[in-house]
This record gives sequence, C-alpha cells and structure tokens, in this order.
Amino acid sequence: FNFMENISVPNVEANYRKHLIEDELPYLRSHIEKLAGIGEEYHIINPYFPCLMEWVKGADNARRSATQIPDLVKVVSLLMMKPENCVCIGEQVFIISTPFDNQMVAQMFNLNTGLSLEAINFYNWLITKVDNTDIASDVEAVIEQNFRVDNCKNVFTVGTIKRHVGPGTKTFQRAHVSDYCFQLYEEGLLDKYDDYHKSGNLYSLTENAAELEKQRLIINDELVESYMDKNVYSSDYGIEGIPVDLVKNIIQNSKTEPTPTVDNSKLPSWI
Repeated sequence: FNFMENISVPNVEANYRKHLIEDELPYLRSHIEKLAGIGEEYHIINPYFPCLMEWVKGADNARRSATQIPDLVKVVSLLMMKPENCVCIGEQVFIISTPFDNQMVAQMFNLNTGLSLEAINFYNWLITKVDNTDIASDVEAVIEQNFRVDNCKNVFTVGTIKRHVGPGTKTFQRAHVSDYCFQLYEEGLLDKYDDYHKSGNLYSLTENAAELEKQRLIINDELVESYMDKNVYSSDYGIEGIPVDLVKNIIQNSKTEPTPTVDNSKLPSWI
C-alpha cells in the first residue's frame, strides 16, 4: 500500500488532500487488510443478485457493471456483517447480503453516467443556477473583453459558483465542487474553455443540458425468491445443508432495515 502515501488529489484544497492522506487512506488500508484476512473464511449469498442484474440493464457499461457491482456488494456485506445475518454449515460461514448492502452500493453510483450521486445532485442544482442560452457571447466577453465572470449568466468558475452554494445545501458538499465539475466535464456534461488563462477553469453547461435521473435499484421479491429457490435452496444446484427456513427468516427480517441515504453522507471524494 505504499502507493497510497504518494497519492495526489487534483483540484482539492491542500488541507482536504492532507485529510485524505492522513485520515481517510489509513482507514481504507485497515479495511482492505481486514478483508484480505477474513474474505476467504466467509461465503457471501446475495439474494438480490437478480435485482442488481435488472438494475444494470441498459447501462452504457452494462457488461463491466454486471461483474463489478456484485463484487462491491460482497465487500459491503463483509464490512456490514452482523451475527444475525450469518448461517453456519459445519466450519463454513455464509453471510446473507441485505437490501441495505445492495442499496448502499446502488446509491453510490449512477450506472448510465458514471457519476457519483453527489455529482448528479450538484449538476441538477447547477442547471437551475446557470443559463445556457447565450454561451458564446459570455465566453467572448470573458476571454476577449476581460469581462468579470461574476457578471455572466452562462459561464462560471469553481470559485464563482461556490458563492451560490448556501449553508443549507444537503445533497452535495461545497468543498467538492471542483471535483464535481471535473467529473461532469469528463462525462461531456460541461464545456471547458482552454483560452481562459486566469485562476481556475472556465466552464459552461452544454447547449442540451437537462436534469439527470438517478438510477434506482428496485427490490423485487419474486425475483429474489426465484433466484434463491434455484441457486441456494435447490437440492440439485443449491448449497448442500443450507438451513432454508433460517435463511428465509433472515431475508424477511432484513426487509425492516432502513434505506441508506448517501445524499447526506460525507463520503470521501474517491468513493
């Protein structure tokens, strides 16, 4: 893990970069070491696997997501495991993933855009604050006529847009606006103007800017039951000796767990 010590986070204030290196990365390292040590001792059963597969359908990177997303759920299930969600068969321990585990992963990622949920929330807020009807005129005024960006409705910098973020904003973090803008630019949702040579980047919305929808993971009980009957409970293809009634009770009891709300969580920018 020596590479973590030299990590650099572009467009992030020095103090926040120091926080990532000194606080967040050691925490991540300890979790990786923990999983490396215990991962082989446990088997993960995710009853909601078919729901995840329905969720990734139609995504731009569906094939890759179909392999990566379930693995992320396994990691979350390991980190969130509770004794009441485990069953033992001899020396083998099986962890039953919960709707919470799956929804947590689903809320961290938007499959169709590759954006974090906070970046999507920022973008949907941004299109209510910035115009896109006369972009060319504002770009010319700023770059060629030295017009103040603050006085423009169609272009902005990280600094100018931050001044519009109020203290009551809960769905994204003001400190990460630079990261959001970079993500949005990389995904083709913002335009950047390289002829602007002052501090910071000059951005605008694209001409076809529109609100982004958040992909929702739907828990379908019929899909769950059919998947478990065939792949876990079945005497032909299932897990030998699995206590069916106990697993069914675990699944039933997990329905009462609260839905995770990542919108308001202070997640590190690399999530």
